[in-house]
Amino acid sequence: MGTTKVTPAADAQKRPHIRPYSDYGTALYSKSRPPRQPEKADRSVSINHGDEEGLKRLKDVGDKRTLITAAELGLVHQYRELKLAGQEVLQVDFPYHYSSILYACYGNQYKILQLVEREFSSGTEELTLMHTTRCWVGKNSAMVAAYQGHLETMLYIIDLDLQGRFGDVDLFKQRDIMGKTAMDWAASQGHTDTIEVLLLRSLYKLLPAGSTDPVVIRTRWKLVSLLAELSQHCRDYDPTNPRRFFQEVLASINYNPTAAAAAAAVASVQADTAAAGEGSGSTGGGDSIKRIPLKAEAGIDDARWDDLDEQQEADCTEERQAHGGGGGGGGQGSSRRVDGVKWADSGGGANRAPSANSARGQHQRSESVLVRPSGTPKDVHVTVAMLMDVVTSAHCAGMNCMGVIMYIQVLLQQARYFDDLVARCVAWEVQLLDTCRNKTEVQAVLTPTDNDPSEPVGYALLTYDKAFLSHKYIQQVFTEKWDTMGVTDYARSLLGVVWGFLVMVVAFAIWVVACPLVIILRYARMMQPVKNRQNVRAD
Repeated sequence: MGTTKVTPAADAQKRPHIRPYSDYGTALYSKSRPPRQPEKADRSVSINHGDEEGLKRLKDVGDKRTLITAAELGLVHQYRELKLAGQEVLQVDFPYHYSSILYACYGNQYKILQLVEREFSSGTEELTLMHTTRCWVGKNSAMVAAYQGHLETMLYIIDLDLQGRFGDVDLFKQRDIMGKTAMDWAASQGHTDTIEVLLLRSLYKLLPAGSTDPVVIRTRWKLVSLLAELSQHCRDYDPTNPRRFFQEVLASINYNPTAAAAAAAVASVQADTAAAGEGSGSTGGGDSIKRIPLKAEAGIDDARWDDLDEQQEADCTEERQAHGGGGGGGGQGSSRRVDGVKWADSGGGANRAPSANSARGQHQRSESVLVRPSGTPKDVHVTVAMLMDVVTSAHCAGMNCMGVIMYIQVLLQQARYFDDLVARCVAWEVQLLDTCRNKTEVQAVLTPTDNDPSEPVGYALLTYDKAFLSHKYIQQVFTEKWDTMGVTDYARSLLGVVWGFLVMVVAFAIWVVACPLVIILRYARMMQPVKNRQNVRAD
């Protein structure tokens, strides 16, 4: 069977054949085409130091040449030029109402904050306004840095606060629309390093600034020195400026640790010599400052030498060895530091006592070593010894120890991650009450002074401190108050009854006297017309 040939349609024969482009033609066209010129960027603001690469990292920013973008990315040169071009520092975005200051805190760009503070801030009021301008949920600069856990930015804000650059405004006590402070935000996000610097700042603020007591000055210097140590990696926005954080605060304290250590060593030697002359058999390691009984009760041995760092200890080594204040014990290689105390390593000298401490002091300090929440000893800076130094300093400044301990306890409870320190504060409260011998001493412990941050009984009721409220002395105080209240109520009731009876008697007497008079007057008025008629008839 043959195949049938199909003839193509006529219109199909007339359709021209479309020939595709060859690879050679495409390549020739692309070669002859002029290259595409990139869009010319606006060079009104120069970009230096790889700023363009930084701009590419930011997503969904809209206009890239704004103070907000430069602040979040830390573009110091661009921020300066944009500010000089007329843009405002407190210009906020929509809808978050974040200014360039808040974006700098959000991006951990503390150098932008330095630039604004030194070049674009006219004084305390303007700087305070910049840091207290709130976002849409009421956060200030400290809250934003705490929420993000940016340690460097938080340290810089604390530095400004300790210098008094915010005046009477306390950024760290302000609350947002949810009622949270900077400490609350840091604790809610688990930023333990930020929590610690906030605690150090609160402990520093707790001690009175005008006190001239050497213990208070020394404790304030130690707290600021620790903050400065934590910020030693931070650099100034100006590479030629060697300034570091907290330099001005340390200079204002006016404390020389080397001289204080040397004086303590000399005083220790003199005390040991006097004790040896009296035949007391002193073992050395005395104190230049009389210890507070509370500190001895808490098991903390206050050793001035051991609170110095390695460099300061090296400066005083000759002084210490000359007077025999305590053996160094194997040099730098055979010892380690925990909480500022030099302990012997396990190899070869594990049983030796710490330098400048007696065997009893070592035993007391070993019992008071804090079991740290996590990590190595260097990971946690708020320790038992530091808290006891603060409590002792507050006592030397004339503050109530119980109120100070309770205030510290509330701070630690707010920080959430220091349950062991909270338990230690509760133990101190009980120990302090146990040392009272009569009702007068209990009342003295519970009576706050003008400088105290808290009223003990009120704080205990507010925080439900069961260990404090269940103490026998506190129960006795409450019982006496209740008894007094009962007697007072009874007396008031009895006085009310007597007063009511007297009022009734007086009222009855007045009634008895007034009634006849009223009757006589009414009778006289009734008899008056009769007399008038009689007089008329008589006439």
